[in-house]
Amino acid sequence: GKALPESPGRIYAIGTSAIAPSEAKALEQAAQNARFGVIARLRVGATGTTTVSTTLSQQQASGREAVGNRQQYVRQEGATSVKAVELPGLVIEERFIDHKAGVAYTLAYLDVSAAERTLGSSLNILASEWKGLQAEPPPAGVRPSISRIQRVKALKGRAEALGLHGELLIPAGVSTSHQGDAKALEAEMGKVIAELQAGLSMGAQIRGGELGEDFLSILRNVAIKDGFIWTQQNPVMLLSVEIRSANQGLNIR
Repeated sequence: GKALPESPGRIYAIGTSAIAPSEAKALEQAAQNARFGVIARLRVGATGTTTVSTTLSQQQASGREAVGNRQQYVRQEGATSVKAVELPGLVIEERFIDHKAGVAYTLAYLDVSAAERTLGSSLNILASEWKGLQAEPPPAGVRPSISRIQRVKALKGRAEALGLHGELLIPAGVSTSHQGDAKALEAEMGKVIAELQAGLSMGAQIRGGELGEDFLSILRNVAIKDGFIWTQQNPVMLLSVEIRSANQGLNIR
């Protein structure tokens, strides 16, 4: 196997995948593995929580040089990998299929300068959109409040992803200010969501019997998903549930 290329401002990693059942899928998987490899190298510097193990197996073919089959296994703490591989500046440079070894190889690199430029630009766009949303009049009523919460949550999700990208890029020499800006936006958005939800508390009043805990949990989960706070202590909105027959099934919409 060859050593990874070295280039100022770039972080390289190799990804591999067996070419069965198809070469196209193998190249796709190898590319994803290469991206994870780059992220793993960053995360080792960022958090120390990623384990990267590399195995190199040599296959000797008659009259040919040994073929290196390099595989990286990346195990990450937490469910951040999907957002991480969307890191801007992450490029697949080469794709190669070794038919004799039955392995697809890809070489990926992170262009640190491009990643920082894109991160800064994305943060500026997000901050502008957030400023625009805050300039809108406060929502009047339940539905507008729920709609506003969903919009703020969508922006908050973007802030979280950009914060992760900023964190990952710090060991590569990128300024910590990007992560700080993303975290500040995320905190502002979280505060606004909490304020909006304070007027959207919901509880249930059961008449004609008792609902099992499983039904109550369905009601609670639907309410929370829609942006409400579930409470039985003086909720702003009281859901009235009347049970007319113990044998009747419940249709909760």
